Amino acid sequence: MSIWMNSPSQANGRLGAMNGGSGVLTSWKAIASYMGKGVRTVQRWERDFGLPVRRPSGSDKRAIIALAHDLDTWIAIRCPRVVRELNGDGHVNSLEQRIEASIALRTANRLLINEMRIALSALSCQLSEMSGASGCNGAPRVRN
Repeated sequence: MSIWMNSPSQANGRLGAMNGGSGVLTSWKAIASYMGKGVRTVQRWERDFGLPVRRPSGSDKRAIIALAHDLDTWIAIRCPRVVRELNGDGHVNSLEQRIEASIALRTANRLLINEMRIALSALSCQLSEMSGASGCNGAPRVRN
């Protein structure tokens, strides 16, 4: 569903009527209708702001294809405040949750790497002691 629509049924009705419900928009009119804007507006967005519209190879400039999901993602990236206000289906929230999860995973990964360094250093000291060499000086080094 486009975040520019008033209700899911309105967006789904328009999209389904235009392309059989596949999520592929094949004309400027279909893209404009999906986004709730005029044809010239979405053409300007493509030209000036990089609206994700594809042109099939070997066809003239007028033939275009756009995926509804790509358009929604583009809007979520370009206009996050508008998406939070208008979008009730959680696209932005799930994106924010994914970013937070990624940060948590990165932090956990750093902690595990540090634990692994400590364990390897301790193992190295134990091996040195077993072989009779005195290669360890106190506690292992910890890097951040």
